[in-house]
Amino acid sequence: MKLSTLTLSFLSLLYANTSMALVDIDQTKESIKKQRNQWFSHLSENVVTKIPEQGSKIAEWDRQVSNEYKKISGERRKLAEADKNQSHAYVYDSFVEKILGKNTTNVDLEHDQSFNKITALYKEATYAYDEKTKKTRSIDFILKDRFGRGRPYQVIDKNGEYLKDYTDIVGSSFPSGHTFNGFREAVPLAMLFPEKGSDIFARAIEYGESRVIVGAHFGTDTIASRVLNYHTMAQILADDDLSKIFVHLARDTRKNIANVCQNNIKNCLESSTASQYKEETGYYAKKDPTQVVRILPNEMPHSAAYLLRLRFPYLSTAQWQSILASTAYPSNSLAGWNIKKDDPDSYWGVINLPKAYNGPSYFYDTFVVNQNKNNQSYDLAGFTEWDVWKNDISGSGKLIKNGEGILTLAGNDSFAGVEVNQGTLTIAGNSHYLEKSAVNGGTLAVQGTLNSAVDVNSNGTLALMAGKIDSAVSVNNQGILVGNGHIAKLRINAGGTVSPDASSIGTLTILDNVTFDKNSNYHVNISPDGRSDFIQSLGSATLHGGSIKVSLESAKNLLSEKEVRSLTGSKYKILTAEKAITGKFDLTEPNYMFVGTRLDYDQNQILLNIGRNDKPFASVAKTDNEKAVAIAVDQLAQGHPVFESILKSRSERDARQAFQALTGQIHSDIASDQINTSRLFTEAWNNQLRLQQPEKDNQATSWLRLVRNWERSSTDQNASGYHATTDGVYFGLDAPLINDALKLGVASGYTHSSLSGNHASASSDNYHLGLYAGMQLENFALRTGASHIWHRIDTSRSVNYDAQSDRNTAKYDAHSNQVFTEAAYTIKTDKVNFEPFAHVTYINFDRNNIREHGGAASLSGKKQYIDTTLSTVGLRAESSFKVSDLSDIQLRGELGWQHYYDDLDRATRLNFGTDHASFLVKSVPVSRDGMLIKVSSDMVVNKNMQVSLGYEGLVSDHYKDNSVNAHLIWKF
Repeated sequence: MKLSTLTLSFLSLLYANTSMALVDIDQTKESIKKQRNQWFSHLSENVVTKIPEQGSKIAEWDRQVSNEYKKISGERRKLAEADKNQSHAYVYDSFVEKILGKNTTNVDLEHDQSFNKITALYKEATYAYDEKTKKTRSIDFILKDRFGRGRPYQVIDKNGEYLKDYTDIVGSSFPSGHTFNGFREAVPLAMLFPEKGSDIFARAIEYGESRVIVGAHFGTDTIASRVLNYHTMAQILADDDLSKIFVHLARDTRKNIANVCQNNIKNCLESSTASQYKEETGYYAKKDPTQVVRILPNEMPHSAAYLLRLRFPYLSTAQWQSILASTAYPSNSLAGWNIKKDDPDSYWGVINLPKAYNGPSYFYDTFVVNQNKNNQSYDLAGFTEWDVWKNDISGSGKLIKNGEGILTLAGNDSFAGVEVNQGTLTIAGNSHYLEKSAVNGGTLAVQGTLNSAVDVNSNGTLALMAGKIDSAVSVNNQGILVGNGHIAKLRINAGGTVSPDASSIGTLTILDNVTFDKNSNYHVNISPDGRSDFIQSLGSATLHGGSIKVSLESAKNLLSEKEVRSLTGSKYKILTAEKAITGKFDLTEPNYMFVGTRLDYDQNQILLNIGRNDKPFASVAKTDNEKAVAIAVDQLAQGHPVFESILKSRSERDARQAFQALTGQIHSDIASDQINTSRLFTEAWNNQLRLQQPEKDNQATSWLRLVRNWERSSTDQNASGYHATTDGVYFGLDAPLINDALKLGVASGYTHSSLSGNHASASSDNYHLGLYAGMQLENFALRTGASHIWHRIDTSRSVNYDAQSDRNTAKYDAHSNQVFTEAAYTIKTDKVNFEPFAHVTYINFDRNNIREHGGAASLSGKKQYIDTTLSTVGLRAESSFKVSDLSDIQLRGELGWQHYYDDLDRATRLNFGTDHASFLVKSVPVSRDGMLIKVSSDMVVNKNMQVSLGYEGLVSDHYKDNSVNAHLIWKF
């Protein structure tokens, strides 16, 4: 068994308890048992009441069909011979192949408990109590015994004629048990897969036809079996309580199947393919040549309408009846052999479910489709959201489309017309409507051909999807015409809009003439590659005014490109007329802040000229960083992708978003972060000097410090904030001199920094080396040190927020140098020691050249230096607690005021590629003053080992900094 089969089997078991909790199967079965005898009584007394009488036209048709079908050979004969097999495995597989095709190995329905319940409940409904045998039996066998009709090979001689008194020969031909069994397998599957119902029932009819081909049954025998199952299925679906249970079980099974089909059951369904089944098969091509009156909806059995409950959950009962009537087999055919005037129950035989499942084929009157979410109770296959009607539809009625769903008419239609109010109605075939159609809301999409006039009214959209309208189209106030295709005649009235393709480049061809009224709108998409929307009239063009509204084709982000064609200086042919152009448009309205347009007219064409207006890019920038970038971009040459990208901005928001993406602020941010966190190395030595208490033991000391730091800068009026973390280890060695009054040490370490902000990220590998010293003269301490840090920096930033794959990256080196000195004085008391201190640090950060790799928005920068000096003054306090003779615990705290000198900005000068358009981009400025807080707990384990755990925090206007550390000391 395949993994997917095991998966479905497991899921079936998993969901089974849920199903059982919501559905009382035993109670449902009892409900069916209580009703099925009533169903059967009605069936046997009103529907299947007799067999064809001797000497009747129907008996003669049965004989002819039997003789003709027995002569069938070839592949159809082979299938008929195979269809002699009526085992569950064979019949089930033949239907499932129509549904799932090659996916039958992935979806194991037979191990799905909910589907097994559907099958069992339906089978229960096909039984009834037999008064003759006093037993519950399958209804086909009860009727076989009642009618005792002889089989063809029993009652037809070798010459193909009925035997004399053939009706006296007793057999079991009517109804066909073989066919009945096929339909009994088909119905549960059609309930589960209503989207495949047409294929399923077509196969069931084909399976019954095979019994006629092999000479085992008459045509009416198979029709009767079809009726038995249609009648039973209808009774179940007409009962609201039973329907809900069947739907619940079906949803459960479909959920299990979807898990095997990438969460979408459609991925496992077989595409409908042409089969050997034809509509004539349903009545064996036997009907009177005379024309009969069309079957009317009210002539169909009322309960039969519910056969379509799961297929068209968004329609009404009356509409289901209408579909059954419009798609029925001819009433004067073999399928209608039992029809009686004014007796709807006699019409069961003409029900053509394979065709009915494909939608109506005739509109008797106005047909309103409410395809909305309120009709989803019985919607298993998403028909309320999307449906296709495949039949050719005729009639005098009109189709009105309401609801937000999508409905496609795939046939060649010839009814009154359509009115679209909501959602989408797609015409995919060749249709001719008797009246003008209206689009009052939603969308009418034309993929095929429409041979009738259309009015596009307020809030309505007519979309030509390479389609053709061989009549006049009027686009009225607030109506929209979009797409590619052909129209016989077009008029854009005041307030109406035409856009050959709303999102790309399209062409509309007008076979006669096109007219633009005053206050009409022509939306023109243009592309930098020289293409544009285009209206070509094979007749004339009349312009009474109106507006040309220009917008750039929705295309991928230019910032990721290497080269583009300049938008400015381009000319686009937007309208031509073979006969002549009369009049002019009133104005053009480019959808861009930095682009100007002009129209040039001649007798047969209109050209749109595009040029740069005099509005600077920087005029829409708000922050210093945005303005710096905007000024630099304005200096780039026309045709540069960055210049053209800003040029196409439709709004200030679009332009500012592009400026922010272009700033390269990440380079300033990582520099600022490295300057800020360089103090962690300094604090490691300083802490090492303070943790060691002079004991005149002349011992050298080694130490190790683990650190975790996280930093957050907040967005200011210029730069966006960022988050950063640093993790690493420092270690060192120091030794006492001058009777332990002086300590000299060397330190090293490695840290890794990660930073993210404003759709960009950076990381840095940092290698540290430093020297430090400390001198203790009674209560006075002097500490100093110097260090050098090597940084290996990687950056990555998005230049298109909607496509994270468009990224510019860079790798470069940087260095940090720092020198610090600190003076402190210890004030001792009985319980707590205090140490006021003053600390000064000088930091120099120098960065090598930057060269990003990516598209045209890649940045470069020359070597740059940043210097900063800061001081901290504050007070430390510590207290010791004896734990044992060899160890004690020290609690330490520190509160300090940090102050930065000089310029607070952390800025980087960058430019686009190797161009001279440079700009200065700033990170969030460092705060002039901030509060430092430190706490730690130190434990002297023994005379040679000391352990410290600590927290450090910095609070300032723009920065919040937190660190935790573990410091270990060994003396030797």
